[in-house]
Amino acid sequence: MVTRDVTPVEEIRLLWAKGLSLAEIARQASATSPIVRRIVGKLDRTSQRQRREKVTRRICALSVPWSDQVAAWPAETGRCGVTHWKVLGRIGLRPPRNPRR
Repeated sequence: MVTRDVTPVEEIRLLWAKGLSLAEIARQASATSPIVRRIVGKLDRTSQRQRREKVTRRICALSVPWSDQVAAWPAETGRCGVTHWKVLGRIGLRPPRNPRR
């Protein structure tokens, strides 16, 4: 009877917390990349969110017109302006909309 070894979940999470790549974690934990990805997730959404908020605050701190701030967002993140608008709303820095007449 062929049995499968138990996947070292705690070891994989520890290596992920150290910031190692998926390939390096798989090598050190004697696992495959798909197994590691299933355990740690494809993306670290918390760090992505924090990074986007940090970039947004840095762009908002610039004393440049709004149009330049919007243009700086895709250059910094590779994401569209709508993502910038959503992040601004999440962190409470969204400028007020112009009232319609």
